[in-house]
Amino acid sequence: MLALVWVAGCSADAAEAPTFQRDIAPVLEERCTARGGCHGDEPTQEVTLDLRAGAAYRELVGVTAELGAPLLRVAPGNARASMLVRKLSGPLARDEGSAMPSDDVAPLPAHFVDDMLVPWINAGATEATAPAR
Repeated sequence: MLALVWVAGCSADAAEAPTFQRDIAPVLEERCTARGGCHGDEPTQEVTLDLRAGAAYRELVGVTAELGAPLLRVAPGNARASMLVRKLSGPLARDEGSAMPSDDVAPLPAHFVDDMLVPWINAGATEATAPAR
């Protein structure tokens, strides 16, 4: 019995929950702000969301989305009510703007939304990296 408890404990440690600093921010930085990305140093007039390092978390979490239904950009604990998930995976209503990313130049990694973003939001969308073990 003790062996089963130990094995179960190891499995939980191996499947560490995504964190903003380690898993979410680097993807946003690389895919949405780099190489002239719309959410970086050279935004278009229509873009007001800054996803650069140091700004992304405070711009996303708990902030009301500007388009569409009154949703938060990221609603901690509720990925289904988060506009960011809708923008990245759809479907979008007519008044919710365009799906992102807007071109194929910087597509998101496969399964990023389902395997990283949604679990992070549903776990509370905290900013800090998980403590070292």
